[in-house]
Amino acid sequence: MRPHALLGRHPTSDLMVDNTFASRYHAHIEYRPPDFYLRDDSRNGTFIRWGDPEQVLHVRGEEVRLPTAGEISLGCAFDRHPPDVIRFRRTAVLPPELAPAAALPEEETTVVAPMPPQPLAQVPSELQLDRVLEPLVRDLVAVLSPEGVIYYQNPALARWWGQTLPQVLGRDFLEFVHPEDRQALVNAQTQALLQSQTLATQLSLRLRVGDDQWHPCSMTLRPLPPDAGLAGLLLVGQPAGQSSDTHLLGGRYRVERRLASGGFCETYLGRDQQRPGEPLCVIKRLRLDNPDPDTLATARRLFATEAATLETLGHHDQIPRLLAYLEQEEDFYLVQDFIAGHPLSQELGPQQRWDEIDVVWLLWELLAILDFVQKHKVIHRDITPDNILRRESDRKLVLIDFGSVKVLPSVLGGESRTVVVGKPGYMAPEQAWGQPNFTSDLYALGVIAIEALTGQSPQNLPHLPRTRTLDWQGQVQVSDALREILASLLHPDWQQRFPNARTALKRIEALFGPPPRRTDFL
Repeated sequence: MRPHALLGRHPTSDLMVDNTFASRYHAHIEYRPPDFYLRDDSRNGTFIRWGDPEQVLHVRGEEVRLPTAGEISLGCAFDRHPPDVIRFRRTAVLPPELAPAAALPEEETTVVAPMPPQPLAQVPSELQLDRVLEPLVRDLVAVLSPEGVIYYQNPALARWWGQTLPQVLGRDFLEFVHPEDRQALVNAQTQALLQSQTLATQLSLRLRVGDDQWHPCSMTLRPLPPDAGLAGLLLVGQPAGQSSDTHLLGGRYRVERRLASGGFCETYLGRDQQRPGEPLCVIKRLRLDNPDPDTLATARRLFATEAATLETLGHHDQIPRLLAYLEQEEDFYLVQDFIAGHPLSQELGPQQRWDEIDVVWLLWELLAILDFVQKHKVIHRDITPDNILRRESDRKLVLIDFGSVKVLPSVLGGESRTVVVGKPGYMAPEQAWGQPNFTSDLYALGVIAIEALTGQSPQNLPHLPRTRTLDWQGQVQVSDALREILASLLHPDWQQRFPNARTALKRIEALFGPPPRRTDFL
């Protein structure tokens, strides 16, 4: 039994890879029942990609267990060109063309070889058809039962309502129609079901947007065609005025729906109509009611300065890129890349207590981002689990919400100190006094670490009566090394904390070593 299979550009490799980025040496795959393991001690390492959602693992100077199927790429990055990717799968039967040259375990083996395309019997489950078709269908689409129960909504309507299909499936469509318009819709539904299949009824309905907003929409209602498989109704339309270019922000960005609103800031989901596929973007609006000329001039200057800062920060892979900043009708706008993912808050809670090592690498990844931010003399001031996203594509963390709105109102009001910004529980004492510094963001990271370890939000944890800071020491069972890190991040006196993110990173690496070489630290 041959103990392992070699791959790479080394002359003794079982499989030669002609890749300009490939390691000069080689990796090897070893079988130790019942699993296969890959090890690479070369300079560049090996990348393994597998799974749904897709995961990419960088192997260098270590050994990993191979999954059932996936792809291998040697080099400095994952090479997506098919000639330079080795596909593998676990199989009990060795392909005939490889059998004569193979001397691998008989009970099960890993085939490391180019795999020809397989005929399809059905649409691949991995294919995200909604995302492919979405840019082509801008209208709001709903399919209803004869009684008006929701069978389906398209992505455009999902964004409009802010609710996914599972959240609305089986609910009465009338819930999302303004009370004054509901009778008109009921009458149209009755007419459509009684009349011929070709009849289309035009309606003007006010549909719900968010929790308490209504927006007029022009809708067309008709019965489902006979070959639809069941009786029902089709509603198609669009928000009133949406098709006009005069409603494009800067003549380019189309607002689709509001995501959040509070204080001086409103956030919208939009689309960039001048890029291929009209990708999603996030639009932040800073509105000043009835500003005088001096206030408007100050706002314009501060907004431009903040936008320039965001332009610099957006060059980091884990901070959203700034696409535009502009003024329209005395309102100010920031446009940034949309990050598909979920907030870190969804990974925290009583049933999701994290292991210590996971918290260590969480801190490492966030401190690395914060180190970049601090090099540009920026204090975030609002680091919370809701402002940290887990990106779908690679599972990396992304720090969001650097809006200029956080400092603008108090400056315009003539105050000498920075406005108090932040979420209670995550704010350091000096930040609550209106005097934040670099260590204030470190304090917020420490609070998030405690929340991950305990499964409890900071509002539910005990606080020290004098400083109102977390009394966390008796709430967690961790090693002395992590306790040292947390004590420095969470010290009530900012002068006793790590002075900056770089210092904290160095101490973590001294105590725990370098982080694992992978894109997903968790």
